[in-house]
Amino acid sequence: MRRLGSQTGGRRESKRRVDGGGGERGGGGMITTPTVLILGAGSSLMYGFPSGARLRKQILQRLSSGGSEMRRTYESMGFNKHAVQVFHDALLKSGTESVDALLEHRTDLLTIGKTAIAEALIPCENEAALFNAKRDWYGYLADRLDAPFDRFNENRLTVVTFNYDRSLEWYLFNSLGARFSKKHAEVIRQLSNIPIIHLYGTLGGVPWDSHSRQYDPTLNPKSIRLARDAIKIIHEGERNEEEFDRALNALRTAKRIIFLGFGYNRTNISRLEPKEWKNCGQPIGTAVERTEMENQEAGRLIGHGITFGDPNWDILTFLREMITLDRP
Repeated sequence: MRRLGSQTGGRRESKRRVDGGGGERGGGGMITTPTVLILGAGSSLMYGFPSGARLRKQILQRLSSGGSEMRRTYESMGFNKHAVQVFHDALLKSGTESVDALLEHRTDLLTIGKTAIAEALIPCENEAALFNAKRDWYGYLADRLDAPFDRFNENRLTVVTFNYDRSLEWYLFNSLGARFSKKHAEVIRQLSNIPIIHLYGTLGGVPWDSHSRQYDPTLNPKSIRLARDAIKIIHEGERNEEEFDRALNALRTAKRIIFLGFGYNRTNISRLEPKEWKNCGQPIGTAVERTEMENQEAGRLIGHGITFGDPNWDILTFLREMITLDRP
């Protein structure tokens, strides 16, 4: 049964596709329609990364039960036992859904908070988890970008992500290199035509840059510091203004806008300036475990008649059911 949202909200579609049939994973085309994917934390769950709420819970557990090794790690980063306890108590009692949400308001906890985020997420950057995911939508996307190597730059895709991890770029880097057996420099040059814009920073820059932190789960003070210093918190947005400008320019010219694993946070939506999306058709978005009321509110904030997928669909199913990326 189809259930519609209000006139100002979004609507949920469980049957109708935006642009026709889907097919199996095999692609073999290119994305020639200007398309922007907007990624939230749910987009990398299947690759071993936690949601915002899960990350908060993990950090609290690590801080409360941390042994001597963790204490030494924090001490080497300049935080004594009292500082760790203050951060733990604030995170526990704040009632915020995520660590980021607390740090928006507690600038005094910014450095230790970003350290905790980095310390918890670095072990998740694990190649084994990345290339063995059962519901591998990165692979599905790579198949839709499957042009001849010298025409890869004709793909019209931009990725705007609120995530810190570099899993998508590392996946595409390895996928493209394996498919065509090209030198790293050639692969990097072609991948530069698929902008992946991290609005709130990363866990240490692009992983193939010799000056950045590699895609590696190893924890040590150096790796934590590199990741921590590349993370940006929402209230630091002015420091990342260039990335927001790049994202907004892509959104203004996009004809297709697709939300994947997104939580539809009011602040994040506002920063994307939906009223400026002049060329897009009807945006679509995943809605895993979301209520009809929540979708209506998100639809009101986004506008443009956004259509949400079935709440039982993961990202791979959503993409196969809702849109054919490599069709004009």
